[in-house]
Amino acid sequence: HDRARRNAGGGIAAGRGHVVPTPLTRAEEKRIFDRIARDAVEQEPSKFKVGKAVRVTQGIFIGNEGTVVIADLDRNRFTVRMDVFKRETPTEFAPEQLELIEEEEEEEVGPEVDDEVEQEVMAELREAWEDQNQVNPFKPKDGQP
Repeated sequence: HDRARRNAGGGIAAGRGHVVPTPLTRAEEKRIFDRIARDAVEQEPSKFKVGKAVRVTQGIFIGNEGTVVIADLDRNRFTVRMDVFKRETPTEFAPEQLELIEEEEEEEVGPEVDDEVEQEVMAELREAWEDQNQVNPFKPKDGQP
């Protein structure tokens, strides 16, 4: 047959395996460019900065932790250096595959004690040790307070 027929790939089959592509319609162009513009507007500033510790939340490296070494904001990709099979390996991720590891603040062990109260307790303990005639671990050594 000499008639052109539509191909499943969107082109026109011109015969003998040759496919002539069909141009996009104005509606298809508008839909594509509107989506690109919408995605560009929705893109928020990245919370993943170079040097930040991150954890992988999706994909084959789920649960692994590493450090961001490259932040490619144009492509919205982040290169993370992590330990894979005992080797530091740079691997590229999308932001939805990562989460920041919160840096835990060091908490004080126990409540804060007033210096005067501490000195009084230490004096009482020294007296108790001396009363029992035992070696006093709290006794200052050679000029130490």
